[in-house]
Amino acid sequence: MSDDPRLIREEVERLSDRLRLLSEEFQNFAYVVSHDLKEPLRSLNNSVQLLERLCGDGLEPKARQCIRFATEATTRLYRLLDGLVAYSSAARGAEVREDVSFEALLRDVLSASRLAISESGAVVTQGKLPQAHGVRAQLFQVLYHLLNNAIRYRSERPLVIYVEGKKAGSEIRFSVADNGQGIDPKQFDRIFGIFQRAAPPSEDASGIGLAICRTVIQQHGGRIWVESEPSQGATFFFTLPAMEGET
Repeated sequence: MSDDPRLIREEVERLSDRLRLLSEEFQNFAYVVSHDLKEPLRSLNNSVQLLERLCGDGLEPKARQCIRFATEATTRLYRLLDGLVAYSSAARGAEVREDVSFEALLRDVLSASRLAISESGAVVTQGKLPQAHGVRAQLFQVLYHLLNNAIRYRSERPLVIYVEGKKAGSEIRFSVADNGQGIDPKQFDRIFGIFQRAAPPSEDASGIGLAICRTVIQQHGGRIWVESEPSQGATFFFTLPAMEGET
C-alpha cells in the first residue's frame, strides 16, 4: 500500500464500501435462504401431522416415534433458520444508536424470559447497571442470549444469575454470572462461533446466540469473553465504550 495519506484514505474507503456490500449481500442471502427453506419444511411438517391424524391409534410405536423425530427435526431447523437471519441482522449493525438504560433493558429481558425463569426456578439479581450508548434492540439481544444461556445450561443446584456493570477506564464492563454447569477453558474461543455450543445441544439451542453477542459487541467497539471452570458456573463479560460523565 502507498504511503500517500490520500491514497491510503481512498483504499480504506474502498475496502469499507466493499465490506458494507458483502454484509448486505449476506443479509439478503440469509433472508432468501430462510424463506425458501421454510416453505418445504412447513409442507413436510403439515404432511407428517396429517399422517399422524389419519392413522390415529393404528400407528405402531416405532412409526409414532419416527413421526416425533421428524417433527422435532423440522422445528429445530426452523430455529436455526431464524437464528441465521438474526445473526445476519446483527452483522449489519446499521441501526441508529442512542443512550441505553441497562436497568430498563434488563427489565425488558426478564419480562421476555419470564416463562424460562419460572420453569427453571432461576433467581436473577443485579448490581449497578450504568447507561451505555448503542443500538437498543441489539444490546437487548446480548443480555437476552446470555441470560437464557445461563438458564439452558444450569446444573442441579438452584440457579442464581447475577448481572452488573462497572466503569473500567474508558469502558463499562458488564457481566452475567451464573452457578451452572460451567465451561471447559478449551471451549472458550469456540463457543462464540456460529452453530457452536459448549455442551450437548438441547432442543431449543441453535448455537447462534453467543455468535450474535460477539458480533453485536464488536460492532459497538467492545469485547466479549468468558471465565469459567467445569461445574463451577460461568461469567460472561462484555465491554462498551463509557459515556461522558459516566461513573
